[in-house]
Amino acid sequence: MPKDLPATLPVRLNRKTSIIKAPAVAPPTRSKADLLPPAERSQAISAPTPAYMIVRRADLAAFVRFASRLTSRAPMPALRCCLLSFDSAIVTDLDVALRAALPGARDIGVLVPVPILKRLLSARDVGEIQIEGIPNVSEGLLRLSINGAFFSGDDPHEFPGVTALFPTGEPLAQAKFGSLQPVLVAASDDETRKSLCAVFFQLCRNLAVATNGHVLHTLKIESEDEGDFLVPQRTVELVENVRRATRTGQVEASFFEHQVVLRVDRFEIASRLETEKFPAWEEVIPTESKFELRLSKCALLEALDQIGAAIGERSRGIRLRRTGEGLEIHGDNPDAGSMTSLVEASGWKEGETVGVNLSYLYNAARFAASDELRIGITDESSPLKIADGPYFACIMPMKLKGDEQ
Repeated sequence: MPKDLPATLPVRLNRKTSIIKAPAVAPPTRSKADLLPPAERSQAISAPTPAYMIVRRADLAAFVRFASRLTSRAPMPALRCCLLSFDSAIVTDLDVALRAALPGARDIGVLVPVPILKRLLSARDVGEIQIEGIPNVSEGLLRLSINGAFFSGDDPHEFPGVTALFPTGEPLAQAKFGSLQPVLVAASDDETRKSLCAVFFQLCRNLAVATNGHVLHTLKIESEDEGDFLVPQRTVELVENVRRATRTGQVEASFFEHQVVLRVDRFEIASRLETEKFPAWEEVIPTESKFELRLSKCALLEALDQIGAAIGERSRGIRLRRTGEGLEIHGDNPDAGSMTSLVEASGWKEGETVGVNLSYLYNAARFAASDELRIGITDESSPLKIADGPYFACIMPMKLKGDEQ
């Protein structure tokens, strides 16, 4: 036998050694990409699987209704879109953020422009909306499909972090309340006056307070905590709009060091807190009025409506004068006309007069719960007061042309 046999020869098997057979391997299954030409096959393999979601049209429409109010003021394209995640959708303009529970929502890898959603929802009457993210790897584009129509989306990395918008730690304080409209009407519309263009939550007194410097309203709220927090007017207005639309009776507020989160039904509204100091409002409130004018709230509001229509400007001053027959209300506008109305009233000294802004008096009276309205009056230079259960309003008088003094 030759001595240079190859070393790879198999070793002779012993008869007693059993042979183990390797299991049969099934041939690899071929995907649709394997059937494509080589150039298209490499692109199909590298492209991520499209992500899609199906949501009820009514749920999406409820979110878009309020989301569009924030995105319309957004300073950059990404903020004019909504971020979709597991069963929720979020929008923000960097001052206020809105998050809504949206069953069926998923992360599709693309920010969806809210104006597009609003346009499609108004044009189509379908029960469900399917949204699909279609990243285009070759061109670097972010596209999406909504019920078969294709649009351009935006990069989710351009959207602020969710934890920065909605804090998750333990809040400093909490509160509960219903409608804040009785307080909102007293806040200033001047956005440069941050402390007055806001609602002040004074939890040590369980009060929500707002003032524009001429009229002040307060409302009792529920809280077992303490702390002073100043919430921007825009935030409270959005909360009130959502509360009315959802017919929600109670709003829950969580106050953090720099932010507030307000929960209304399936919506959450988060906002920064104002850092300016709210005025010492208690100092302008007289402890006790000298007289108490008693009259019907409905009769007063009807008279103010008629005078406002006659003089053509509800923000003008009117004169209240106590006569033997009741309360005489006179409004005058040289460019429109004048009107005097008489309302049955009692309790104020006959012959006394006071000037007041028509709109301020109207708003102060309409939120009183009782029809038997009681207005505290001292003199023509002291504030008028309306107190009715959890609601309180204070109106500063005004000097009118033609006043004798």
